[in-house]
Amino acid sequence: MSTHSKSVSAQQGDMFMALNVDQLKVGLHEYHEGLENYICQTQSGLDELQQHFGALQSQYDGQGAREFAANWKATEDWLENHLKTMRELDELLIQRTQELHPV
Repeated sequence: MSTHSKSVSAQQGDMFMALNVDQLKVGLHEYHEGLENYICQTQSGLDELQQHFGALQSQYDGQGAREFAANWKATEDWLENHLKTMRELDELLIQRTQELHPV
């Protein structure tokens, strides 16, 4: 293979890598947008549930209410931890996407 052919081949390889990185960045950006939408919807739903639970708790009493409250608290804790993890994932995704540079 001539030097010219190797040079052209290397340039094509570099261009192919740049296109792959660009495609990866587009895909990661779309994933980031979807993740942000999911986080917002989940947070909004949790906020609404917390409001409803607060209203219910003031009207509901007895053993059933205590059991429900304990189960609700476990669910609420899980959802808040899930949201925290999703926000951390989103931040990592943003950071890694910004670190991508075409070759």
